[in-house]
Amino acid sequence: MVTQTIGLLLDQALLSIDGGAIQLLRNLIQAVVKLILLAVFALTLVTWGSLSIFASWLLANVVSLVVTAVVLVHRYRVPVRRLIPVPRVLHGLHIDAARHHALNTALLVPYFSMPIIANAILGSEITAYFYAIALARVTGDVGRESTAGVGAQCRRTDRCGARGQ
Repeated sequence: MVTQTIGLLLDQALLSIDGGAIQLLRNLIQAVVKLILLAVFALTLVTWGSLSIFASWLLANVVSLVVTAVVLVHRYRVPVRRLIPVPRVLHGLHIDAARHHALNTALLVPYFSMPIIANAILGSEITAYFYAIALARVTGDVGRESTAGVGAQCRRTDRCGARGQ
């Protein structure tokens, strides 16, 4: 989501420049608007389905970004003409931008490709067990005893490769 990316970038900039007060305000506005919209959209869930959840996130992000922009413009007395982007500022940065994009891509490809590779090698059922247990362990919901069942299931079906785990 573009609005989520803009919000994350704005949060990092606000933390480094102005501390956490405006960031807290933005996140509070986003949370309250999202909850209100979820309650409103819950009534239309039959019509919109699960799309209403994503719509509430999007609209809450937009509202929080607009309110934050208004607060920042008012606080720092920035004229509106200064808010318009100037393309010549980016002149000569294309190589640095390409390097940055290449590094981000190199860091994210293994993360996003691992589920596809695991599914191709292990099969859908074993991959689902693996990711369910991995997610539960990250959140602290299960201990080591629950992961033993995945290994046993893997050995029973002989879908884990030649070694069987």
